[in-house]
Amino acid sequence: MIKLLFTYSLILITIFSCNRVETTVELTVTEFESNSVIEDVDVEVYEISNIEQGSNGVSFDRELVNNLRTNEQGIIQYSTKANFERLEFDLSKNRYVNTFSADQFFIENGDNLALQLEMNREAFIKFIIIDDPMINQGELRVLADVFDQGNDEHIFTSGDAELIKQVRGNTETDVWITRNMSITTNNPTFVSAGDTLDFEISY
Repeated sequence: MIKLLFTYSLILITIFSCNRVETTVELTVTEFESNSVIEDVDVEVYEISNIEQGSNGVSFDRELVNNLRTNEQGIIQYSTKANFERLEFDLSKNRYVNTFSADQFFIENGDNLALQLEMNREAFIKFIIIDDPMINQGELRVLADVFDQGNDEHIFTSGDAELIKQVRGNTETDVWITRNMSITTNNPTFVSAGDTLDFEISY
């Protein structure tokens, strides 16, 4: 009887394994503008599951399942038979701004895809904050729209300050400035790759 149960369980496991679909992705990483491939990019592979839309927004489970690195052709290949709802890649390399696949495409269970992701070389904005008694504004909020740094808003209420933010080189970065919690302006700012741009704000 025990032997029969074991055999039956083994058959069920085999059937379940055979019914699993395979997801295959070939991902090529290139540099923004030049389109040249980038080798030695660290790639974290995440499986997303239990996606639910609730009153407070979307919730999901995000599990790191593999760490890979691009080859000389800027390519990684990843295959899995795991069950998930979406697959995401996080890319990082020194002197480049981190890149996230979730912003650009969705990879679903069972897909067989050849994809390309671009990375931007880093640049910097140096915010020079000046507390000007002639302006006398009580509060200043500055946000540089760069996803890998969490889009943190920086608040200044008195005194001079300096703030350096890594941004995407060779493209515009949205810089949001709010004065006294009432008027918000967007200041699109271009910085060449590898450069640091001084951005002065008085309040």
